Amino acid sequence: MARTNGSSTVVLLGFVLFMLQASQVSGIAHDNIKYAMLHKLGLREVPQIEKGDLENTVVPAHVRNKYIAMVQLHKDKERKRRALPSLAGILRGVPGNADTTGEVLYSDPSRQRLVFHMKGLIPENSEVTMAELKLFKKGVHKGALPPRRHSRPVNNARVSVYWVKILADGSNRTSLIDSRLVPILDSGWKSLDVTQAVHYWMKTADMPMYLEIWIEAERMGSYAAELAKLVHFSTQSPFGQVLGEPELVLYTLNLEHYGSTGDCG
Repeated sequence: MARTNGSSTVVLLGFVLFMLQASQVSGIAHDNIKYAMLHKLGLREVPQIEKGDLENTVVPAHVRNKYIAMVQLHKDKERKRRALPSLAGILRGVPGNADTTGEVLYSDPSRQRLVFHMKGLIPENSEVTMAELKLFKKGVHKGALPPRRHSRPVNNARVSVYWVKILADGSNRTSLIDSRLVPILDSGWKSLDVTQAVHYWMKTADMPMYLEIWIEAERMGSYAAELAKLVHFSTQSPFGQVLGEPELVLYTLNLEHYGSTGDCG
């Protein structure tokens, strides 16, 4: 019996080790990792191990040492990654090559449709390396928060940006571009990465670029949904003065100066 328990534990640890290895490879979907692990271990389904089965189990030293080494390696890589400046951080440290303000075509408590007129913003023979959408968020006073009662605390709302493609028949299709948690009580400018949206737009550059903002609850539940309704991105102050129109900042690379992807021969 102890031998069986040990085998089950080794299988479970094998799952963990293989998952750590797979997690270091980018672009692998969750289901693909699962099926690869099962195939690697010669199993048809994930083993079900009860807590009682582990009481008298002895983990082999080489398996335990391998697990500890891989966990430490993962932590070291994460630490180094956080210490290095990101491309977005570097680009934000310099002025954008071009920026423009957008118009709000439609707005309700949970949606905003924005339009940006892009003509002339992207120089010829250049590549868009990053595009940033900046939205001005209104502040929320704590006194405006609904009573929590027995619900868990909620501090954020989820803000997502979609690229909107206008089809020939007048309908539209949306593609998720970026999604982030935004603190409910904060105020000021919030940024979303819309580089992919600009790349999509460049394939149909004969029309303006349309973006849609969705404001949703951080998690399931009526209390989180009520708090999400308090998040607003506004273009005007209560006195009618311009407070913060949505802005699009483009960072471009001149291919004549830095080389291009053309024929090098």
